[in-house]
Order: sequence, then C-alpha cells, then structure tokens
Amino acid sequence: MKEYLIMSHLFKVVLSIFAFFLAAGQAEAGKLEVELSQARQATALYHNLDNALIDGYVDIGVYVPGMGHHYLNFSYVDDAFEVDKPEVLVYANSEAGGKLRLVALEYLIPAALSASAPEGFTGDEDHWHINQDINMWALHAWIWYHNPDGVFSDLNDRVD
Repeated sequence: MKEYLIMSHLFKVVLSIFAFFLAAGQAEAGKLEVELSQARQATALYHNLDNALIDGYVDIGVYVPGMGHHYLNFSYVDDAFEVDKPEVLVYANSEAGGKLRLVALEYLIPAALSASAPEGFTGDEDHWHINQDINMWALHAWIWYHNPDGVFSDLNDRVD
C-alpha cells in the first residue's frame, strides 16, 4: 500500500510538472501569434507597393531567388527589434500579370550595434543570422505567403 501511495504521489508530481511546461509552451506560442498578428496589422497596407514607397521603403535592387525583391526603409535600421517596423519588405512576382506582391518581412540590426543575435520574436523559432554581405543580423518572417519550411526560414521554395 505504501508503494502505491508513493507511486501515486510521484505520478501526480510528474503530471503537474508536465502540465506546467505545457501551459508555459502554450502561453509562449500564444504570445508569438500575437506578435505575428501585430506584424501583419502594421504591414497590411504595404500589399500596395505605392504605400510602401510613400512610407520610405526604397527598392535597393536586391533580388534573391527563393526570397524576392527587397525594399528597405533606411530610417528603421538601428539597434532595436520592433515587430511593427520591419526594416525590409520582401515582394515576389505575382503569378498573374507580373505585379509584385508582399510575401515576407525582414528584420535587420547592424552587427556593429549588437555582438550577439538580437532578441526578436517570443520563443526559440526565430533564428537570426549574420548576413555577411551587409554585416547585419537578419531575420525573415514569411507572414504573407506560406513557407513550408517555417515562418522564420530564410528561403521559400515556393517563391521564384
């Protein structure tokens, strides 16, 4: 009987620990979804490229297969990650008519201003990397076009 009580108590402790971590993970996932929603709300008007140009985004002449055309807002380049102020908007060629459509955001922080990967979105899914060509920490967020490799993947095989 004593062994049964010990095992029962141990089971309850393990179950409580599991429930705690499950709840923490769900809360973190919920916060990430809120942040991605904030990014969508802040950039929805940029589906119309003219709005992006009016707000200071400029075509920097960078096209990367698997990403698209990059439009940078130089005034946003600093040492802060701001979910609602992506430094770069990424556009891909539309299947219909060659028009550009917004597919992703890119966040940039100069490496000279941050020795380590910036704190970005909640959780561990966002993997910043140093873009050696421009010496900046970079993070893509595919919030406007599904990426089967994940929202924070650098490349999207679905984009020409």
